[in-house]
Amino acid sequence: MLFRYATTPHVRRHGPRGYQDVRSYKPWLRDEFAFQCVYCLCRERWFPDGDDNMSIAHVRPSRAVPAQHSTYENLVYACCQCNASKQDTTVVLDPCVEPFCYHLEVLDDGTIRGLTPPGVALIRI
Repeated sequence: MLFRYATTPHVRRHGPRGYQDVRSYKPWLRDEFAFQCVYCLCRERWFPDGDDNMSIAHVRPSRAVPAQHSTYENLVYACCQCNASKQDTTVVLDPCVEPFCYHLEVLDDGTIRGLTPPGVALIRI
């Protein structure tokens, strides 16, 4: 298999604080998540516009948890498509809490398959 989800929870290497505009965290998150979407594993270099096709996603949506809107630990790096699909969904897995390999699997044809109810829910999103 060419792509695999992490077998352990993501351990954050950075911990910047104090930004009110979450876009200021983007350089940190790019490095933190190895320049790829945490959900579909697409790499920013695969897109013609590079990191313009990548965004900052809230694990717990700002509308549901407004106090965590600009909290670094609530942010992940995601492609714009995954982030737009997720929107205000509150049932999304956190890669820093639960390894995605238990919930998701990339098949040889590139299809992502859900292995658990939370994984299947993420695929539906």
